[in-house]
Amino acid sequence: MYAIAIQKIGDSLGITLPPEILQKLQVGEGDSIFITETAEGIQITTRDPEFEKNFNVESFVQD
Repeated sequence: MYAIAIQKIGDSLGITLPPEILQKLQVGEGDSIFITETAEGIQITTRDPEFEKNFNVESFVQD
């Protein structure tokens, strides 16, 4: 578990992720992460949940 403080960044609020979390997510500066609400709480992932929800393998046709 990580406790991360919310900080003022310019006119906004933000968090800074520790290097260990960045390494586990395999992300760096300029990469995107997705934050979604789940029944268990908040989830942070590198995969776009909307893309995965809308992606239908059966409609993918290979030539």
